[in-house]
Amino acid sequence: MRNHILSNAACDKNPEVIIALGRLSDARKWFAHRGWEELPHTDRGRSILSWGAYHAWLAGAANPKRSVRRWCRKYAPWLSDTELDHIVRETETGNKRWTGDQSATVLEISVRDRETLRLWFIGADDDPDYERRNELKREKAAARARKSRAARSTGRPRGRPPLDLSAEEMAARKREQAAERQRRRRASRKNPSRSIIHIGTVTHLNVTPAAPESAERLQRDGADHRPIVLGGARCSSRRSAGSAMAAPPPTIDQISPVTAVGR
Repeated sequence: MRNHILSNAACDKNPEVIIALGRLSDARKWFAHRGWEELPHTDRGRSILSWGAYHAWLAGAANPKRSVRRWCRKYAPWLSDTELDHIVRETETGNKRWTGDQSATVLEISVRDRETLRLWFIGADDDPDYERRNELKREKAAARARKSRAARSTGRPRGRPPLDLSAEEMAARKREQAAERQRRRRASRKNPSRSIIHIGTVTHLNVTPAAPESAERLQRDGADHRPIVLGGARCSSRRSAGSAMAAPPPTIDQISPVTAVGR
């Protein structure tokens, strides 16, 4: 019966209808557990009747008034026509938002009753902070995990299988692993240096090495050892200055007015 109800609710694709039908189904279970063929003619029975009328209105979306009348006639046959009409009018204009715990408070369902009868659409009236229900969820999840692990277990111990190595081979393997860890630790602590290609960006020195002078040029310029003055600085000869810094020969504008020595 419940599967038929839930299948009809799924066709409607309305969560309010699904919840209302599920709670009415759980209420029937609860009435059967209490031995109630009809609700007691008391204040508690009238509270449950009002609760059921609201959920019957939501469950019978096609004709809610007819749904309310049927539910009330089934569980409260002692109602008069005037009382039934009054319940229908109140249900039409009343607040139809009920939480699971509010429903459990009206029906007086505890966590133990909920777990025993599997009333999953109704909450509990003795667990306002969800502590006991969350604890039960964790226990059920752990039980499912144990069952799943047992079903997939091969009987082998957990972890990687041991290596078939002798004592000497095991010691050598441990030394290699320790050395590898040390190499990685040292490598992670090093500061990578800038490439030597980009040394100019660090020192601002872009020196082009001088090309080696040919033997003929050395013989031609070998006699010229007379010192010259470049911008106030005295050098022994152009060749000695060029050998140190490979500087190009000075121009006429760079030579100071001082007459070179020996001329």
